[in-house]
Amino acid sequence: MQFSDQLNHAITQTSPIMLGIDPNFDRMPTFLKPVSSDDIESSLIRFCDLAMTAAEGKACGVKFQSAYFEQYAQQGLNALQAAMQLAKKKGLISLLDVKRGDIGQTSTAYANAYLAPEQVIGSLRIPNPSVADALTINPFMGPDSIDPFINIARRYQKGLFILVKTSNPGAAMVMGQANSSGYVYEQLAKMVHQLGTSHYGQSGYSDIGAVVGATAGQEARELRALMPRSILLLPGIGAQGG
Repeated sequence: MQFSDQLNHAITQTSPIMLGIDPNFDRMPTFLKPVSSDDIESSLIRFCDLAMTAAEGKACGVKFQSAYFEQYAQQGLNALQAAMQLAKKKGLISLLDVKRGDIGQTSTAYANAYLAPEQVIGSLRIPNPSVADALTINPFMGPDSIDPFINIARRYQKGLFILVKTSNPGAAMVMGQANSSGYVYEQLAKMVHQLGTSHYGQSGYSDIGAVVGATAGQEARELRALMPRSILLLPGIGAQGG
């Protein structure tokens, strides 16, 4: 089943809300904080488990911000892997927020790392226990940096969310710049729509979606019109004021 159809089904069973997991120990209650450096992995897993359990039946999936795990080196990566496996057991769509993007071969390696269920080296097959259902990617190196992600995502029926208009104030310095073709974010939206035109699911939506900050209300309406069949990931609902 294509990612867009999997997500649409999950939404009909729960809601269009996706739980964002950004585990910040500075903002957690004491009982969730590690008491020694050896407790990082278990503390992260405990937090993720509690958050996902609370969201069961209320959220269609979970968005893991990988940086909050990566900063703790191997313990953090182990915790992320375990948390993604927990999400799968709980029937939650898993979106890995990594915002990757690079030249062709490097993008291929990134896409394999996050979306491929296994790696193949000759006759050796290496399973990937932390494969995600979808990934966020950065388009600012151009379409050729995106193509490897699209190829691998379609091979394994995964989803992609391309940055179009983010919610941070500094985004206007790049995404809000204009030329004869309009704002940069409008051109990105047109690219996302074009990339998805040949691959719609039964739900009528493409597996290639867009990240549009929920704090940009008016622009979000305009961008929806430019991407009528793309799924929008709208971060910023709640604490950020969206």
